[in-house]
Amino acid sequence: MRRDGIGPAATWVICLLALAAYGLKIEGGYWLSDEYYVGWVEHLSWFASLRGRMLHWSPRPVAELVTACYLWLAYAAGHALIVPLLAISWAGTIGLVAGIGARAGEHRPWLLAVMLFVALLMIGQPVEFFYWPMATIAYLTAWAGLAAATLLLRNDTRAFVMLPALLVLAAFSTEMAAIVVLPCSAAMIALAACRRAQRGGILAWLAPLAASATVCLLVSHGRMAGMSEIMDRSSRMAGNWPRDLVAATAPFLRDLASVDGMALLPGLIVKLAILAMLPPAATVRQHAAGAHYRLAIWVACLLLAAYASIVLALHQFGTVCCVRHATMRQGMYLLAALGLVSLSPVAIPARLRWPILAAGFATLLVVRAPALRADLALLPAQMTARQATWKSGRLPGDTMTLIVPPAGPLSGGPSWAAQTVCIPAGRQAGYGLEGVAAFFGKRVVDVRPWSQRTSPGRAGCVP
Repeated sequence: MRRDGIGPAATWVICLLALAAYGLKIEGGYWLSDEYYVGWVEHLSWFASLRGRMLHWSPRPVAELVTACYLWLAYAAGHALIVPLLAISWAGTIGLVAGIGARAGEHRPWLLAVMLFVALLMIGQPVEFFYWPMATIAYLTAWAGLAAATLLLRNDTRAFVMLPALLVLAAFSTEMAAIVVLPCSAAMIALAACRRAQRGGILAWLAPLAASATVCLLVSHGRMAGMSEIMDRSSRMAGNWPRDLVAATAPFLRDLASVDGMALLPGLIVKLAILAMLPPAATVRQHAAGAHYRLAIWVACLLLAAYASIVLALHQFGTVCCVRHATMRQGMYLLAALGLVSLSPVAIPARLRWPILAAGFATLLVVRAPALRADLALLPAQMTARQATWKSGRLPGDTMTLIVPPAGPLSGGPSWAAQTVCIPAGRQAGYGLEGVAAFFGKRVVDVRPWSQRTSPGRAGCVP
């Protein structure tokens, strides 16, 4: 404490305040069409549906298996189970990163884990990443694996089992993590071969290489092959690799420098105050040159994958999509910074580092305070809307009412318009609101935004 001053304690207090404020909002988490439709389909044919999604649409074995179990439990319980799911995901992420940090020899592993988590909450848009269960299961799990791997690599921890397991966990959770792990694994094997490293140094990277390559091959020959998700044809970006590679540069640099909701220059200053002041590894300057090379490769692959995700979005969608991807990129920049501060030859004194870090987090919390207050004020309405929807869905009969909860500025929410959707007799339900009706065993769903929740039912159905 004498060496670092009160900076670490102040940072703890600010980060815990932020974590508590954002954590209160997990009760306002929400389902979109995905949970209802996938939950219904997997209830009808659990293994066949899960296998089909992994082979042809979402090659994420870890995320898809966890999602299937979660939706099965929710279906059986008759409740969305959003709070348990998000609470376990949040606590599990912090616990995993802190536990691996302690194993790697970090000075303050729990403070570092909480700082990284809170920084990601406040720098990016938490809407989908932290409050939408299907996105949280995939992206937060993947980020947790990447973050834990970063701590092992920056401390040169010889974890020939733990490190591959973390990388496979990340790659099998989402494709964005797979495009970090694939080039990194290949480069690490090449580096180990060139430096004639012991066999364990090469074998440790084979499983991550195989896992990430499998994910990339499946998604490129499955979901991406059909080019069926173009959102903006007028941009002429979809399917145009040369244009995509060039056009991705500006959003990449903007992402790298910005904080969501802040003007560019103030956001850049606050972001640097946090990223550049992250504590370095405990023993980084005692490592052999090979450790520095490995960490540099890891940092380069994090940044390369962030850029590649924009290129791939432009190629697949014709535009930069989606909010969860943008948040994941901010998480990658955060981990890259964590590696860079350990590679930097400049040692910033702890008495300077910690007050700047505390000031950066305090500034972000002040900036987010109005949105947090507005979001928390919506919490009772969001809880009431979800409870009313599930209660209506579980009543006997073929018709139900879906109350659309008000969307929070930070936690987000669905945006369905007022309408009545019918599933004609003899036809299987499709994706979207038909999937909501099918999940509850209904043929008709009357959709009412929160502001129209007491209005009389709408006549007619949207085909």
